[in-house]
Amino acid sequence: MSTQQSKTARIKRKLIQQKAAWLQAFPLTNAPISTVIGKVELYLSGYKEGIADAIEAVEREGIT
Repeated sequence: MSTQQSKTARIKRKLIQQKAAWLQAFPLTNAPISTVIGKVELYLSGYKEGIADAIEAVEREGIT
C-alpha cells in the first residue's frame, strides 16, 4: 500500500469512527431537548477539533 493510500485509509477510518460516535451519542430517544442540545454541542466541539486536525495533517503532509 502506498503512503497516499495509507493516509487515505486513515482518513476514511477516522470518518467512520466519527459516524459511529454520532450514532452512539444520538440514538432515537425521548430525552428532554436540553439534554439533546447539550450532547449536540459537545459532539460538534469534538468534531470541529477533528476537522481542524485533519486540515492540519493535510497541509503538513501535502495531501492533494
